[in-house]
Amino acid sequence: MKTPYFLSMLALASVMPGGHVQAQYPERPITMVVPFAPGGGSDTLSRLVAQKVAEQQGASLVVENRPGGNTTIGARYVARAKPDGYTVLTAIDATMLFNPVLYKELSYEPSGDFDPVAMATYMPLVLSVAPDSSIQTVGQWIESLKKGQTDYAMYAHGAMPGRIAMEIITRSAGITLTPVPFNGSTPALQAVLGGHVPVLIDALAPSLPQLKADKLRPLIVTTQARTPILPNVPAAGEAGFSGVDLASWTGFFVPAGTDPAKRQWLEDAFVQALSDPDLVSKLRQLGMDVTIKRGAEFQQQIDRDGVRYKQVITDAGLAGTM
Repeated sequence: MKTPYFLSMLALASVMPGGHVQAQYPERPITMVVPFAPGGGSDTLSRLVAQKVAEQQGASLVVENRPGGNTTIGARYVARAKPDGYTVLTAIDATMLFNPVLYKELSYEPSGDFDPVAMATYMPLVLSVAPDSSIQTVGQWIESLKKGQTDYAMYAHGAMPGRIAMEIITRSAGITLTPVPFNGSTPALQAVLGGHVPVLIDALAPSLPQLKADKLRPLIVTTQARTPILPNVPAAGEAGFSGVDLASWTGFFVPAGTDPAKRQWLEDAFVQALSDPDLVSKLRQLGMDVTIKRGAEFQQQIDRDGVRYKQVITDAGLAGTM
């Protein structure tokens, strides 16, 4: 008489070609490709998520940095990777929304080379001034524009989210602004603190330490609603900028054609990790607000925002300039 153990193994073997038992996924480490150098926001997010998934699921995730080309190098690598569920891309809005419009030629196709897993964070930009500036409110900033103080400092990082945010503000308020690009958030900040440029537009995360130390005075965040990270700072919607709703997101993607069951495992695992209160707290301290969207909903936002940002980038004369 066959034992129950023998029968269960026989049943498993019978469903696999050649009688082999299918290994449980994941059976080896999953590589998370970060298209930035170590130490930045996307890298920190990826490492925290990898650690939390390991704790919750017992799986091994390894972060691999492939920086350069405004995220194109890392994105191209993942686009060409085998769709076996063992390669995940940590991407930002620039990767999927801005690069296709900004670049004359792109080494990957956002809409065809990737399947979304989950959105992780949604981080507004913040418009701020030096603490000794005479500008106390966004209304006073608008008044200063009449005196010709139209310059603003921004980090000219490839997709230029600051530039895009300001273009949207320009259209909303009917004002004229002059971008002053800098090769990094730090030199842009120094220009504002030194009184060389009146205002700074930058992502919340790099500005947050200065804001917490009262070395920057925030005027607005570039969303329609306030962010819980800076609950006392007005949103653009409150300040009368209709249609100004821009935040930099970070999310996870797999190569197109990845087995749906494996993609679903990753979606569930990442969503569970991002729902952990301890992880949420750590990310908020870094200026990243956890905003979870599962794959299908995430794709809907990408499609919707893609149309809007393409129009803004084109109208600003930035299309095909890279």
